[in-house]
Amino acid sequence: LRSTAKKVKGKTYRYWKLVENVRTERGVRQRVVAHLGDLASFRAEDWQALAERMGEPEMARALEAQVEKGGKRGRPRRTVLELYAQPQPDSISIRLSSVHWKEARDFGDVYVGLELWKRLGLGKLLQELLDAPGAKASSEGRRSEVPLHLVATLIAVNRLVAPRSEWAILRWWPKTALPSLLGLPVGKVSDDRLYRALDAVWAHKAEIEAHLQGEGERLFAQDYSLFLYDLTSTYFEGQAASNPKAKRGYPRDHRSDAKQVCLGVVVDREGFPIGMEVWRGNIKDPETLSATLKKLEERFGPPQGAEGLKRVLCLDRGMVTEEKLEELRNSGYGYVVADR
Repeated sequence: LRSTAKKVKGKTYRYWKLVENVRTERGVRQRVVAHLGDLASFRAEDWQALAERMGEPEMARALEAQVEKGGKRGRPRRTVLELYAQPQPDSISIRLSSVHWKEARDFGDVYVGLELWKRLGLGKLLQELLDAPGAKASSEGRRSEVPLHLVATLIAVNRLVAPRSEWAILRWWPKTALPSLLGLPVGKVSDDRLYRALDAVWAHKAEIEAHLQGEGERLFAQDYSLFLYDLTSTYFEGQAASNPKAKRGYPRDHRSDAKQVCLGVVVDREGFPIGMEVWRGNIKDPETLSATLKKLEERFGPPQGAEGLKRVLCLDRGMVTEEKLEELRNSGYGYVVADR
């Protein structure tokens, strides 16, 4: 309990509020749970009712004593905990059959994932890109009362801890500590909101990849002298009529009946992804090589490194034809490719 005194026409009135300690990024702060008003006229049954609402019926006398001491003497009041920590009976009875876990939450894994996200600077970056004043998605973020950058954080932590679909995330995340860690009400996050967050993030793909490249150099001393480029595919259930890239092609998922898109991914020598592209589902692997070489040069500069060493590109044999081999030779890159 905390109180404030107000003097009106020579008479002092004391008003009370119930507060709780909460842990924030700035340390422990007090949050107001309820404004109780003037408690001077409280009767014994009123104190008992308040204590029961707090979940501690036996605290009624301690609460009453705290108000009496604070109101009459005007000196710093002892906390409810100090008042409650009076000598208690030497023993109490516990019915073991009634003791059980209630609403347990997974904490450690999602906390580590969230800390990694923060240390990579992705939370701050996406807040600036998605929810800062003037950002493309800021109006939608305010309209829904759920910041898009926090929804993106939720999805990313899920991918690290327990990867699953957006629909399945809705059942997973309430069982973790993420609602408390992110300050997101469970009822405010829907599957539509998750999909919209992905759409908003995709619009800033180039900025995110460039940011991660810089963080890789800063945190892990990545040298980006060796690249591995390969393609995979993912298919759709249904017709995917609104997606112009969804085509039937070579199915790596063995689903020749379904439309698909191809995903081109470049990773460094440690296996960290540094860029990706979505291609139409019926594209042939060699057709993606020219655009990939161009984007690598845009991101990392000329194939000839600062120390005079060539950057090296590793490819599988399905990626090259005689024509593409000639292009590789003329590109300035070193290359390693399996022979047909």
